[in-house]
Amino acid sequence: PLVLSEADIKHLISAPKPATALRDIVIERIQLTAVSPFYTRAPVPDHMFFGREYEIADVRSKLNTGRVVLIGGRRIGKTSTLQKIMRTIQQNEDSRMIPYYLDCSNVLQYRHFFRRIQRDWGVTVNPETDPIEFDEVVGFLRRKHPDRMPVFLLDEVDRLLKTDQAEGYDEPLFRT
Repeated sequence: PLVLSEADIKHLISAPKPATALRDIVIERIQLTAVSPFYTRAPVPDHMFFGREYEIADVRSKLNTGRVVLIGGRRIGKTSTLQKIMRTIQQNEDSRMIPYYLDCSNVLQYRHFFRRIQRDWGVTVNPETDPIEFDEVVGFLRRKHPDRMPVFLLDEVDRLLKTDQAEGYDEPLFRT
C-alpha cells in the first residue's frame, strides 16, 4: 500500500500533470521489484505462464523433423518454456511424442548424465557408460513406448557440452 499525506494530495491537485506527479511519488516510494509481475525465482507455473505461445508452437512443429536449441540470457524463461513444452506434449493425448525432461545444471561428466537418466527416466544404465551408448537409452525408451517418438528436453546443458567438447572429444554424446 501507498499512503499519501495531506501534502502529497495538495501537490497532486496543484501539479500541472497530476498523473505524472502521482507516478513520480509511486516510483520514489515503492520498491517496484516487490510488485513486479515477472516470476524470476524458479520456473513459471502454468497459471502465470503466458506470452510464449508462438515460440512453443514453433518448437513443437520443428520437433517432428529435427533438433531445436533454445538460447538466451539468464532468467529470460528458457527453463519455463522447456517445462511448458513438456507439459503441453504430456497433456495432448493424441501426441505421437513422449517428452523426457532432464535438468543438467549440475551435470559435469557423462557419469552424472547417465545417473540422472537412470533416476529421472527409470532407464537402467551403467553410470560409467560410454557417451555413444546413449543409443541404448533411446532404444530402451522406444521399446517402452513403441508408438511414440521420444523427445529429449535437456535443460542447462552448457557444462555437459563443454565436457563433450573437451580433451579432443568431438561431441560424442551430442552427435549420438
